[in-house]
Formats: sequence, structure tokens, C-alpha cells
Amino acid sequence: MVYARAQEWPLERKKNNSQYFCKRQSISPIEKKLRTNIDALLDENLDFWLRFSTSFHQIQKFKTGFQDLQAKISKIKEKEKSSQEGSVNATTNIKSDLRPIYKHLRQIQTELTLWIEQSTSLKDKLQRKFSSLCNIQEEITNALTKGAEEEEMLFTSHDAAEFQSEVVNMKQENNNVRDELQTGLDHVTTLQQEIEKTLAKLDEEFDISGSKNNNQPQLRHSTSRTQARRYSPHHYNQMRVQSNIRDVCEQ
Repeated sequence: MVYARAQEWPLERKKNNSQYFCKRQSISPIEKKLRTNIDALLDENLDFWLRFSTSFHQIQKFKTGFQDLQAKISKIKEKEKSSQEGSVNATTNIKSDLRPIYKHLRQIQTELTLWIEQSTSLKDKLQRKFSSLCNIQEEITNALTKGAEEEEMLFTSHDAAEFQSEVVNMKQENNNVRDELQTGLDHVTTLQQEIEKTLAKLDEEFDISGSKNNNQPQLRHSTSRTQARRYSPHHYNQMRVQSNIRDVCEQ
């Protein structure tokens, strides 16, 4: 996995760069600028690698947690089958056992949402880094072209090739991380969907959230209001007036 080298790669690369420039007696302004820009990206990598590796370790934690809760749900359902059919007490006990699991699933779902948001932010960072690396490559090419046109080499083609090679390696590393991050996002999104289905099924079978019970009082209250209007004094007087009108018409 790429993240296994989380902190070694940027530190090792920067150390090698420092040793290389110590051996050089003179450094052109363009080389100094390029080196500064590359080192800035390497410094950013330290924080990025830490966040990236931490995010990936969380995926396994989410997956294991969900599997454990699924196993508990299966045990509780088996317990329901072995209990008396239609027993009110048995159903109440099962709902009590499932309620903390339901709550835990909700918590995992919230954590997954946060994970996706943070990983999306990491993807944006990778895109910005890739753009910066492309800009550095363009600077190298422009410096060589300008030096050739003015017959004054800003730095040698050998040095330019070394810069280009370093940037190409960083871009490849960036792409590898992007692919792994996308794979992680796909796994987490699938896991989130599975949890959503599990929550919906628990609600459908056992009404853990109590949504069905909440609707019943509203229906009863609505029926009571209708009946109250039907037998109110005002409604009774209207009925008497309508009856009198019918009597007059019949006469």
C-alpha cells in the first residue's frame, strides 16, 4: 500500500535534495526557485500522509464494527424465533436489545459521512498538488527554452532532466494515492448504503425509531377533531336550519 511509506518518502526525498545542493558550488536563481517550490510540496506531504494513513486505518474499523453489530442482530433474531410466537413481552425485550445496536449503527453512519467529507477534502488537495507539479514542469521547460533562445543557459539540461524526473515521480505517487483514496471512498460509500438498508429493515420489522407509534396519535387526534366539529353546537344549528328549509319546500 502507498500509505505504508507515509512519513518516509517526503523526508528521505528532502534529505537527498539537501545533500545534492550542498555539493553544488553555485546554484542559478531558477534552480533555487524550483527547489523551493518542490520542497514546499514535500513539506505539505508530511501532514497529508498522516491524514491519509489515518483515514485508511479507519475503514477497517468501520467495517469490523458493522460486522460485529450484524452478528449481534442475527443472535437477537434467533432468540426471537425461539421465544413464544406473538408474545408481547418477548417483542418488547427484543426491541430493548436492538435499540442500542440501532443507535450504534446511526453513530457509525455519522462517522462515515464525516470520513467521506474529509476524504473529499484530501482529493481536492491531491488535485491542487498535481496542478502545482504541472506548473513546475512547465517552468522547467520554459527555462530551457528561454536559455536556448538567449544563448545563456539558466541551468544545464542534465539538471533540468533531474528536476523533471523528480517531478514525474511525485506526479506518479500523487496518482497512486488518488486511486487508493478513490477505492477507499467506494468502500465507505458501499458500507454506508449497507448500514442504511440494515437500519430501514430494523425499523420495518421492529419499529425501533418509533415512527409508526408517532403516527397513530396524530391520526386519532385528527379523527377527534373531525368528530368534534361534526357534533359541535354550530354544526347542530346548521343541521336544524337545513331541516326546516326542506320542510318548507315540501309544503
